[in-house]
Amino acid sequence: MTSPNKEELLENLNTLLFKAEALMRDELHEQRLEGAVNTIDAIMQFLKSEYPTVSTDSLFMIRQEITELKSGFKARIFRQQIGKKVRRLPTTKKSYEVLATAGVELLIEGQLKVYEAYAVASKILKKKTPSQLETMRMKFRTGYYDAELTALMIRNKEYALSQNEALTAGRKLLNKAKKYLK
Repeated sequence: MTSPNKEELLENLNTLLFKAEALMRDELHEQRLEGAVNTIDAIMQFLKSEYPTVSTDSLFMIRQEITELKSGFKARIFRQQIGKKVRRLPTTKKSYEVLATAGVELLIEGQLKVYEAYAVASKILKKKTPSQLETMRMKFRTGYYDAELTALMIRNKEYALSQNEALTAGRKLLNKAKKYLK
């Protein structure tokens, strides 16, 4: 059981992350960057109070990069490599496709037939037909996207599965994916 102090720290972290998430959904670029900085600050504050020996230097470097971007400086860490051809999706669409595909995969692992999984997912997401979901899933399974994006989908799936049984985990991921739809 967590101590009252730890519960208070977790509640504070949750509040700060919720506020940062709201900023990151703003239409203004500066507000989104501010939300990213606030997210990193909240995580660093939590780590320093609970685990003072954990190094937060990498988080600080990312925070500094975002602050510099916000001030108009060019990116150093997040700069695109010239000549490297990678199929990139906008972040929102990427998040949606990663979560939706992981959700469908979990529904199938939860003993739904493939066509039933697509139908359930389509019903939850509302803006995607079963055939669109099948195409999205096949893109991940055939290597259409880079390995990093596919690995992210698998990590999301594994994490969700560690929290719930497959059908519930799949539905939760699909409901999360729904947030990214506009």
